Amino acid sequence: MKFSEIVEQACDLLQRTGRVSYRALKVEFDLSDDLLDVLKEELIEVRDLAVDKDGKILVWTGASLVPGSKFQISSSQPPAPNTQTLDPRR
Repeated sequence: MKFSEIVEQACDLLQRTGRVSYRALKVEFDLSDDLLDVLKEELIEVRDLAVDKDGKILVWTGASLVPGSKFQISSSQPPAPNTQTLDPRR
C-alpha cells in the first residue's frame, strides 16, 4: 500500500472515530516508528486535521460531514445560530 493511501485511510478512520491511539495506527497499518512519525506530521502539521494528546493519541480537529449531504463544515468555526423558532407567532 502506498503511503498516500495510508494517509487517506488514517484520515477516514480518525474522522469517523474522533480519536485514535498511535499504537492502534501502528497495528492497523503495520507502521514502523519512523512511518508513524511521518503520518503524525502529515495529519498534524501539513493537513492541520488533528492534534496530539499526551503523546499517545491523535484527536480529529478537521472538517466533518454535514449530516445528509456531501458537504463539510470546519469544526474550528461554531455553527451558525438557528434564528428560526418553532412558534409561528414569533
